Amino acid sequence: MQKKRKWYRRILGYRSGSRWKATLASIFYLFLLFNIVGVIFVNAPAPTLEENVSEEAIEAEEVKEEEERKTQEAEEQATKEREETEKQKAREKEQKAKEEKEQEEQKAKEQEATKKQAAKENEETKRQEAKEKEKKQEESVDKNSSEMINDYVLDDSYGIMLDYEGVKDVHAAVDEDGKTISLAIVVESATNEDYAKDLADSFIRSLSSGASIYGNEDLESPNKNNLGELYDYYDLHVVVATSSEEYIVQGFKAKGRQSLVY
Repeated sequence: MQKKRKWYRRILGYRSGSRWKATLASIFYLFLLFNIVGVIFVNAPAPTLEENVSEEAIEAEEVKEEEERKTQEAEEQATKEREETEKQKAREKEQKAKEEKEQEEQKAKEQEATKKQAAKENEETKRQEAKEKEKKQEESVDKNSSEMINDYVLDDSYGIMLDYEGVKDVHAAVDEDGKTISLAIVVESATNEDYAKDLADSFIRSLSSGASIYGNEDLESPNKNNLGELYDYYDLHVVVATSSEEYIVQGFKAKGRQSLVY
């Protein structure tokens, strides 16, 4: 049976099995290997200056593009944040305007309610005053002239009037049915109209003042604005005439009114 040879025995220089041939073959093969490697790497073309510059330009362009991309992204982000901030401010402003409007409307409603309440209270006050006045007038129907105009009142008023120059006589009469007070002053024939009016006013006021002092009812005295509370219950008729019954002046006043009409 023939023995199988090893794989390296098939290589030239190793077939005979001689040591010196194997050594020479190994040296030869190593030398050949080194030469092949040297040819491959030594003769490989080196990059040119243009290629180096081109690569640097490409790298620089890529860096620039990256920076521009980052800058653009930063600007977009800043714009987005600015727009969001402006939107937030606009929402806050709108909310504030809405709240101010609601406050103004609420204030207007409160003012309107206050006005209505004041008007209602004023109306109620007027209604109450009218009721009190009406009640007072109703109560006055039952008043008797003897309670408001008694002898003391008449004597006091007569005494005051008879002290005036030119006055000859005075007289006061009360009609309870018609609720009227009639006053008459008899004066000298030389009395003029202005003086007669002064005498009439004095008689009216003296009678009202005496009623507030000597009468049995609590009445307000006359003042510069009215003739006294007595004439809130009676109509008034006053005459100033001479002894020959020639009227110089005569005046009228309805009860409740403030002034005398001649």
